[in-house]
Amino acid sequence: MTLTRPNLRTNQIGSPGAASIARVLSDKDVAPPHLSTLLLDKNSIGDEGAVAISLVVENNSTITKLDLGNNEIGDDGVAALAMAMRRNGSILELNLELNSFGKAGMANVAYMAQLNESLEKLQFGSHVVTVEGLAVLRLVNSFGFASGKAFNVDEEEKQT
Repeated sequence: MTLTRPNLRTNQIGSPGAASIARVLSDKDVAPPHLSTLLLDKNSIGDEGAVAISLVVENNSTITKLDLGNNEIGDDGVAALAMAMRRNGSILELNLELNSFGKAGMANVAYMAQLNESLEKLQFGSHVVTVEGLAVLRLVNSFGFASGKAFNVDEEEKQT
């Protein structure tokens, strides 16, 4: 049996659990060689966990879908993920909805989306985006993307 799509949703693993998962997935001797989907939403991994997962993102070439929604990820965690995603050519779908990053995080994600040519779907869903964050996102969108790229952002503008 080959592990390709582990569902680790809603396990409240926190940042220590995310770090453990990152260590396993970064070890080429034990990591599942055909891992295509990593579902880590609703685990409260925070910035520390996102930084750990960013190391996997940067060095993995098989994951095509990464779900980090609802994980209390702030600006620092999103910055690490955005940096890793700039170097990743395999992830096609990234879910960051219901996290807690602000204007700086939004700017990092928007810049990453502009540079990452493989990313096709970036979900924000019910993420509370500040007016300033939406302005940054709209500015990046105004430059246009390759065919098929899409931002999924709720249009509710809330100040935080």
